[in-house]
This record gives sequence, C-alpha cells and structure tokens, in this order.
Amino acid sequence: MIESFFTPYESLPFHAQKVVVLAPHPDDEVLGCGGTLAQLSQQDDIQITVVILSQGEQQGPHPEARLEESRRAQAILGYSQLCAEALPDGAMATNTPLLEETITQYLAEYQPDLVFCPSIWEMHRDHRAVAEATLKVLSALSQASTAEAHLTQVAMYEVGRPLSCNRLVDITATLELKQSAIAQFQSQLAVQAYDRQVLGLNQFRSYTLPLNVMAAEAFHTVALPDIEAFLSQYHPDQVSEALYQANRRCHQLAQQSQATTAQLEALLHSRSWRWTSPLRTFLYKCRKVRKK
Repeated sequence: MIESFFTPYESLPFHAQKVVVLAPHPDDEVLGCGGTLAQLSQQDDIQITVVILSQGEQQGPHPEARLEESRRAQAILGYSQLCAEALPDGAMATNTPLLEETITQYLAEYQPDLVFCPSIWEMHRDHRAVAEATLKVLSALSQASTAEAHLTQVAMYEVGRPLSCNRLVDITATLELKQSAIAQFQSQLAVQAYDRQVLGLNQFRSYTLPLNVMAAEAFHTVALPDIEAFLSQYHPDQVSEALYQANRRCHQLAQQSQATTAQLEALLHSRSWRWTSPLRTFLYKCRKVRKK
C-alpha cells in the first residue's frame, strides 16, 4: 500500500551486542531514544555506551549538574556506561575535525554493531553537526579496505524535528521508564516542556501501528554499505552549509539594522538636531504654502 512508502506500518525492535549512542547534549540520549535504550538494556549480553559530547553549558546550570541528570536517567533506563566529553556547546559545526576525531575514537574503542545519533533533519546546529560527522566517519570506514565488519548500521533519532523514518520501535512497555528518565532533567524542563513535547511526538508515532501501541520512537536507519549512497542523495553537508550561511547573513543584517538604529537615535538626540528644529518647522510650512 502507498501509505507504507511514507512510514512503517509495523514495529521492529533493535537487536545488537554492542551499542554506541552519540548525544550532542545531556538529555538528547533520553529524548531521542530513551524508550529504545530501556528495551535494549533488558537484552542479555549487551553493552551500551552513551557518549555525551558536550556538557550543555550554553543552557545551564553548571555543566556537572546537567551530567548528573544524565547519570540519574542512566540508572533508570539501565544501560551500562555513560561517557562525557567537553566539546563546545553550540559550536560543534565549527569544530568538525575534533568532533570527527572524538567519534572515531569511540567507534574504534567500543566497536559497535549499532550506532545511534541525531538525524540530519534536526534543526539544532549541534544535532546536525553530530549527525553529519557520524555519517562521514562511518562512510570512511565502509570505504576502507580494512572496514570493520561489526559496524553494521546507524540509527538516526529525532528530538527537535520529526525525521523521515523507515523504522518504528514500540516503546509502550518502557514508556514509564522514559517518562521517569526525562523527569530527571529538571534544569531543562524549567526552560521548555520537553517531556510534554517529546512524549507527544512518541504518541503520534503510533499512528500507523496497532491500537494497543501507546507510543513509539522513530528512526531512520542506514546500513554501513549504504551510507555513501545516502549522503549523495541527501547532501546533508550542503544543506547545513546553506543554513549556516543564511544564519550568518541574518546576523549581519541584524547588526547593520542595530547600528543604523543607534545612529538614528544619536542623531535625534543630538544638539544640532534640536537647534535646527525651528528651521525644519519653518521649511515644512513653506512647502505647504507653495503647494497651495
């Protein structure tokens, strides 16, 4: 049926032995795939490593407090390991070599057969940067003659923007665990109702699934040999570059507008403007007389 071209009509859980989850900020790992991580944690002989790439310092409070929230969520969801890096929050796109090097190191160390990362359709610049870097690193591995056979697929998750999904995972059984894990991020819930928004998205994702499915998480999965073709089809780096350039231009125009406004304000409050006010009034009245 044509509907299944747009979204899956069945839930397909993940099965893996070694999993690496790449999260740009503390909380992305839970918002994007917390229910799925809780499911995977219940499997025997599985190793799950969550890598928090920045400490989220741009959206306080103290970075250690945000990481502590992720540690409490980890205890609830039950996965084995959480690692924290200190890449610059909000500026990962301008630190691409360091980002790619960090991702490469974790993939080499843990040799996962399943990698979770944000999607290329995310609106946050750090989310997009992590997605692009992950795909680029995996693409290089797939093309290398010594490419590791254990790197089988990448699963992109959604946080700030719905993705084009090709896999749905029923998280009805772990929904309460995900809700409890999200509740640990009080510093972020004070800023935005991420719990209500993300869980609303998860409920919507059950639209094409059976009636007994209360919530689902959506992913776009790509097998290792198909990553290069995926990149050539969607060109995420070109799209992001266009977005970055447009964003820079908007900032430049805003700065120019502020400068012009400041100059106008200075003129209107200047002594010369006040002194010449009677002359301007006189000239204005002269023009009105001439028109008559």
